[in-house]
Amino acid sequence: MNNRITGIDLTRVFSIFGMMVVNYHFTFGAFQGNKILIELANFFSGRASATFVIIAGVGLILFAKSVRENPSDKKNLDEKMSIIRKRSLFLLLLGTLDLILWSADILRSYGVFFFIASFFILRKKNFF
Repeated sequence: MNNRITGIDLTRVFSIFGMMVVNYHFTFGAFQGNKILIELANFFSGRASATFVIIAGVGLILFAKSVRENPSDKKNLDEKMSIIRKRSLFLLLLGTLDLILWSADILRSYGVFFFIASFFILRKKNFF
């Protein structure tokens, strides 16, 4: 059975759509023209990427939840950390390749931040 949370997936879709609208808006310099489209781009500006970052963090927390519930399970910890690191390296590679087509891509940043986050899965809340 699939344990996905539909609300998180929908929020992720809308934030990705919003980031695409904002990126196209700025890349093509579409600051004049159809007022509705310009207002749509202004609405998403700043909100879409912030929402995506929050949803990415929530997804990472939910993914690592089983590790935090049972920290003595070394096999589960190693498996989850390996998956997070592989995904982060994939994002870093994809973001680097995407530089050829789209210089405003932020996948590299997510890749680096997720890789760093993988080391903090078992840290206590008051670590910092």
